Amino acid sequence: MSDQDADTSNTSDQQQDNGIHERTTTQQQRAEKAQDIAKRDSQGPRSRSASRRARRQRIKEGQDSGKYMKTANLEALEEADGNEELSSMQPFERIGPDSTSMTGPVTKARAERGEIPMRGSNPNQPYQVQNQQEKGSLQEQDGLKLKLEANLDVEIELKASIRGDLTLSLFYPGASTPPRLSRNCAIVATQTDVDSYMLTSTNRQVNDFSSLSTMPSAIPKQIPLPSWTPPAKTQHELPWAELSVIDLSQFDSPGGKEKLADQLKEAVSRDGFFSVTGTDIPAEEVNRQYAIATAFFNLPFEERGCPESRCDFAKGNYFGYRAMHEKKMKGTDILDNVESINIPKYIPSLSSEPRHPFLEQFSSELEAFQHRSFDVVRKIFTLFALILELPASYFVDRHLYDDRSEDHLRYMRYHPRSLLDDAKIDNTWSRSHTDFGSLTLLWSQNVAGLQIKTHDGDWRYVRPVDGGIICNVGDTLSFWSAGYFKSTIHRVVRPPPDQDGNYRVGLFYFVRPGDEVDIAPAPSPLLKRMGMVPEDLSSIKPVKGYEYVRERVRNYHDHQDYADRKGQKFRVGDLEIEDEVA
Repeated sequence: MSDQDADTSNTSDQQQDNGIHERTTTQQQRAEKAQDIAKRDSQGPRSRSASRRARRQRIKEGQDSGKYMKTANLEALEEADGNEELSSMQPFERIGPDSTSMTGPVTKARAERGEIPMRGSNPNQPYQVQNQQEKGSLQEQDGLKLKLEANLDVEIELKASIRGDLTLSLFYPGASTPPRLSRNCAIVATQTDVDSYMLTSTNRQVNDFSSLSTMPSAIPKQIPLPSWTPPAKTQHELPWAELSVIDLSQFDSPGGKEKLADQLKEAVSRDGFFSVTGTDIPAEEVNRQYAIATAFFNLPFEERGCPESRCDFAKGNYFGYRAMHEKKMKGTDILDNVESINIPKYIPSLSSEPRHPFLEQFSSELEAFQHRSFDVVRKIFTLFALILELPASYFVDRHLYDDRSEDHLRYMRYHPRSLLDDAKIDNTWSRSHTDFGSLTLLWSQNVAGLQIKTHDGDWRYVRPVDGGIICNVGDTLSFWSAGYFKSTIHRVVRPPPDQDGNYRVGLFYFVRPGDEVDIAPAPSPLLKRMGMVPEDLSSIKPVKGYEYVRERVRNYHDHQDYADRKGQKFRVGDLEIEDEVA
């Protein structure tokens, strides 16, 4: 054997000896720690109790100071403290070996960002935490992305609904409203306060926590607009409809859903209109939407009426801008006085639909408000399902935010018209009709004019509800319930004298079925007992949501005259409604 071979052999033996020595030293350290723990556990019960109280007090002080998350498992923190690991912990650091659970998702992406410790396959390798940026900093990625660091002073609250959907709430110091991340799709960050960001996402069930690591897009501060003040209510005595008021703040209380379903049952089976309160949507957010709407409608007509943003009624496409003064009313020379802009959901499958350029700067706010609206819709649909004795998610599953559908957020403005012209068309601002989709939300409107035709055949005004939303059943939900839920006929007429010179601005969310969802009577035990649907529903041919809504829009709008349609019927497949004008 050569001298070089001998040197190599000696070096190899030395490295091997060093490895054995390091391994033995590590084992010895572990043995000494185990002896210390055993010695400590040999203390008397009174001494151990005092020690545990002291430890808990120390941990609580760490939580209060923000060092440890308040939602972290207390027993895990105590165990780490007992193993002398707690003092070296980083904020949000996971406790224990890889198999140990932690507060928040355990994902590779989080580990790569240094939010949780990592180690390799070597059992003697200590946990490593990557160096993190300065607390609260935001890192620019590719000039378009922002990285929200994990060591911000936030608390993470995990909630799960009966379908396993996930809501992740991030509470920021100084934020006026609790920002929220709902479910798992592309995250959008909206600055709502000086140092706070709202996180929202599209409406899907979480199957993979790793998708929550998507970077939020960079969103500018809220664009300043003139504030919007609701107009004064009318002082005239009008024949008001008596609508049920459903307080959704009771929804999650014990027995709350069942109680609310009982209250709603009579309203939707009688008149189809009701109002909801307790929605958790702050008044300032609603007023902000009205401010955006007003700013849009105040644009010069050449801008707000740009051709690429128009509705295409020939195709039944209601997305985009609808101009006023383009159609006659009731066969006269009086032109319609309403304009609107319909804003599709912010999902990839609708990215090619008309969107007005002016509103793109507010897209993060519009999307967030759509999700707020959808939270209200989800609760109402759950109550509808309970009324029909169906699974709680029956209607929610058929109206998912992520699914392509004709849903839209709408801004609408009626323009004042002369008393003489209104008299020629029976004071009609919008002819009587039913709504084309499943459910309509109208944020309470102070300018009177909306009337419903009640079950006794009278026309009555809908009274504004402070902080509330006026809701009504549409055609497709009526079809699903075999007519049990009433798609009530309604109209808009000239406001009373103390309001007839005002613009009448409306804020709506229209809920349509998923484009590929079948519309046919539901297999409701209640409806079967009442004889409203047969036991065997296979003979009823369903109609797709897209097919019905598009054809209904085309039939209603694709002409030059909003004429009377009393007694006329509209039919798609086995689905039929009757228009009526009083």
